[in-house]
Amino acid sequence: MGAYDNLKVELTEMTISNGIHIAEKEVQEYKNKIVYVNADIACAGAIVFENCEIHYNAIPGTSCQITLEEGSTLHIKNCRVLCENPNENPLFKDDGATSVIIQDSVFEDCSYFIEKYNGEGGSFVLQGCEIIDPYIRFLDLNDVDEVSISNCLITFTKPLNEDDDNYDSIFYSSHWSKTDYATVREVVVNGNHLMNVKDEEGYFKKNNYILDMEYASYMNCTFENANGCIRDAGTISHCKFNQCVQVIDNEFYKKEGNIVHCIFEECESVIACDNTNISHCQFVKCMNSLIKSAYTGNVNVEYCEFYNMKYTDSRFLSACLSFYRAKGNEYGPSTVKKCIFNGAELNESFLLAGHTNDKIKGMSLYVEECRFQNCRTKRESGKIIKCYDTYINFFKRQIQIEVTSVQKCVGLDKVNKENGYIQDVVIRAADHNGAVIGAAADGFAVTRR
Repeated sequence: MGAYDNLKVELTEMTISNGIHIAEKEVQEYKNKIVYVNADIACAGAIVFENCEIHYNAIPGTSCQITLEEGSTLHIKNCRVLCENPNENPLFKDDGATSVIIQDSVFEDCSYFIEKYNGEGGSFVLQGCEIIDPYIRFLDLNDVDEVSISNCLITFTKPLNEDDDNYDSIFYSSHWSKTDYATVREVVVNGNHLMNVKDEEGYFKKNNYILDMEYASYMNCTFENANGCIRDAGTISHCKFNQCVQVIDNEFYKKEGNIVHCIFEECESVIACDNTNISHCQFVKCMNSLIKSAYTGNVNVEYCEFYNMKYTDSRFLSACLSFYRAKGNEYGPSTVKKCIFNGAELNESFLLAGHTNDKIKGMSLYVEECRFQNCRTKRESGKIIKCYDTYINFFKRQIQIEVTSVQKCVGLDKVNKENGYIQDVVIRAADHNGAVIGAAADGFAVTRR
């Protein structure tokens, strides 16, 4: 079944203009209605919306909040939900619901749809839904024990109001004690580059993310033309990103992250991370920064393929893959191992670079058993790997140290002797075991009006 199919049933209008209390064990059901929520509802029992249109924030300044009290449940099925005016007060305020299930529904222009700050536990399910032009904190979930988002389509058709001081991430969740509470599976995002719009100088006006769900696991998702895709993920597996910018930000992630069997095609500012394992991924026709670590380091890149890269950002002369390491026992080196680099136009920048601002023990970066083909640079030295960096010592002197170790690699002697491009790159549709990469084409909610 697709999202919101009301072609067979005529809906009748109703307005909730006076406060309602739904007692414990009581079930309040709205079915085949066009519901205008213009008053507060307190629910200690169960509230069900089925085959309805739900309008909220229709009257500016009028409170229209549905509070889900401890032990309550919410079920929305085959509905269309419309936010008439942006408002910081959420439609649903979860104060300890045991279960929230939203299925086969369409959301249009919705911000602050549901918020959970009080109470612990419970579950949240968003399944088979289409979310059109979501805005600030569409979901704002804290300490929900189980969060599942699956088979959903998220589409942006118009620019977001980035002049709003409250402009923030759209899907947000966190948990104070659990790291395996949230899964995002078979979700398609069509961004149309309408979030995080760049200014005249090429900088993003805001740096917020569509999915900002701490420790979440992402599986078989597809992102098209999206700016600011994912932040603070635990595991990202078998996902596909096409023409996306600021794709994954795990730069200050508290736990170890994993990015495996993912495809990045024509993306820019792809991965910013620390403490992350990146393996069996393909990067095709990506530009400028592909992988960048902050100061903790400990980034391991293995069995990845990089094809037809370009570095064109004249504002920064850095590297496609940059790995920083600060001084301290908690900071460690990064490794790029058994990877293929085939096709690179680097201009004055490097392909790989180790960095530091301190006197560190050991290296910032180890490059081992990699193959380089069709790489070109305009640097006079012909070097595409940055092996030395400088720091300022106690006496304010600039000291140069080795920060990158290169071992058992082949093809570095052919830099500038081959083309900077390879024809006919085969982009994987599945991993070596046959598991599909990206979202299945027929698994999603489709709006039917």
